[in-house]
Parts: sequence; structure tokens; C-alpha cells
Amino acid sequence: MKQSAVLSTFFFVVIILPALAFLGPICPKDYSNYKAEYDTVYRLYYDKVKVVGTLGDEYASGYNGIFLVDYGSVNMGKTNALSRDLPKQAKALIDGIRKMKNLNFKKDWKIVNILVGSHDLCEACRSPHRYSAHRFRDHIAETLDILLHGLPRTLVNLIEPFDLNVIRDQMYAEQRCRSHLRAKELCPCQTNYLKQHVVSYASQYSHALRDLIDTKIYDGYTEFAVVLQPFFRDFAMPRTSIGAPDFSYFASDCLQLSKKGQTAFGTALWNSMLEPVNSKPTSIDFTQTFRCPQEMYIHTRLFNKTAYAIRKAAMATTTAKTSDGNSLRIKYYLAAIPVLVMFISL
Repeated sequence: MKQSAVLSTFFFVVIILPALAFLGPICPKDYSNYKAEYDTVYRLYYDKVKVVGTLGDEYASGYNGIFLVDYGSVNMGKTNALSRDLPKQAKALIDGIRKMKNLNFKKDWKIVNILVGSHDLCEACRSPHRYSAHRFRDHIAETLDILLHGLPRTLVNLIEPFDLNVIRDQMYAEQRCRSHLRAKELCPCQTNYLKQHVVSYASQYSHALRDLIDTKIYDGYTEFAVVLQPFFRDFAMPRTSIGAPDFSYFASDCLQLSKKGQTAFGTALWNSMLEPVNSKPTSIDFTQTFRCPQEMYIHTRLFNKTAYAIRKAAMATTTAKTSDGNSLRIKYYLAAIPVLVMFISL
């Protein structure tokens, strides 16, 4: 990993890995009801996760080299990364995890956090077609297909992107931040005329991810699941006690996160993982603290028997090819037809 990426704002693994590693001392554990047949992604106990990986931009990356007992991290997030970079990152992530010492690649459970889109939004005004929500969704789907077929026993946290303009709009109020606004490379689409265009795209990106998950194409697996984490959907700038923008959560450039910001954002992800799929927060409560899980397994979409039957039928009739995500989807739905007819007739 390049030094610039290592020095960028890292937060996910800073919170998630310590939380997983020290869950015992911090939170009471009771695995008395744990059974071997629960060893599926729908009953994935926090204590079973051995590796955390990250894909995306600098806001998704974690400190490189944080390795705790029986836990590890492989971080492929890059500064200024775009959604089209994700498939390449995913392949590198799989190779990196495969090479980890003392890891059972096929049997040990993994979590992969994906956050990207902020820099796509900053380029959308230049090429609306190239950075359309449809293209964004396609890049994410291709990445998930690569993980699905290349990384056994994986839970993916798919985090909705947030609009960096929410932060930039508040930078005018902070004297130390104003000089950074003059740097056009921060976001080419920052002009007042183009800002609404970016806001619209931000909403479209979030809807695209929701629509992708709602297809249920990633349901029906026992060792792979994708969970949408929406806590950036209604992201609002943190405020001081007098109502001013609180830039103590951000580094000297007013965009990257400070350690305080790393903690807040990481805690938001961790606490979101504790909530049922349909009850997850859509904004960040900057006063929240690390919570202990009420249930010892990570919340995912409920196991879908119909999707599982369809998936078995599809896999029995075709060999999935990671390199051809569109072909895989066509074969998936063709194979699903007879199974759907059977369920409808019941």
C-alpha cells in the first residue's frame, strides 16, 4: 500500500478489529447455545470473525498492519478511489487474505467493509454518463460477484456513500478551512450551479445500492451475505454546544478525519451492525458510544428459502464465472423460472 494511503484517514478497522478482538473482556459472552449447524452467515457470531478487509476510498481504509491475536486486516482502500477501482481492489484483497499466515482460507469467517462513491460524486458533473448511478451500481455488483465466488465465508458491509459537499458547505464557517476550499482538486463539482447536480446523484447512488440488494440476488447463500449499512444516508455535520460546525472531528485539512472522527465513524458502523436490517440508523449520532451486542450474532437479511432453492437450481445448471457478472445474472434468472413456477403453484 502506498504511503499516502497509509497516512490517509483510516477508521473502520481501528474500531471493528479491537471490538471483535476484545469483545470478551468488554462484553459478556454466552455461547452455551452455539451449535455447529448455526455456523452459517445467518448465525455468524462476532467471535467467529477472523479477518476484516476494506475496499473503497480513504474513508473506507483502516490502519495497515493492525493485527491482533487470531485477527487480521487486509486493507485495499486508496485515496481518491472511484467505484470502478473496486473490482481490482477485490481481487487484490482475496490474494492478500489467501496469503495470511495461520488462516484457514476456506473455513475462517471474514468481514469486508465497502465504502466508495464520494469521489465519483465529485466527478459526476464532468461526465454524467460515466459516473451515472447505473454505472455505480454495475461496479458494485461486479465487486460483490468477485467476493462471492472468490472469498469463502464472507459477510459484506455495503456502506451507503455520503456527499462530501455536506462537509465542504460548512468549511466557509471555519477560518482554517477556507484556504482548502480554493483547491479545485478537492471536488471539481463544487460550484453552486453544479452542487444540486451532485446532491441528486448522491441520492441516486444510495437508491442504486438499495435496489441492488432488494433484487435478493445475494440472498440464499449460507456462507455469503451482503448487508446495507445506511448511516451516511442522512449525514449531517456534527455541531458544537453553540450550534457551530464542530471541526474537531476532522484533521487540519477539514476533510480527513481526526482520531475523534475516526472513533465516531467507526462506532457508527459497529453499532449499525448490531441493529436488525430494517431498523438501522440512517444518520450518525455523534454522542453514541460503543455498544455491546444484545445477540451474539451479526444481523443480516433473514434466510430466504426461495432464494436458496433458486440459487441451488442455478448452480446445478451453470458454472458461475466471476469475470462475467452480467452473464451470471442472466443464467441465474433463467434457472430461477422453473423454481418460481413450482413455488407459485404450491
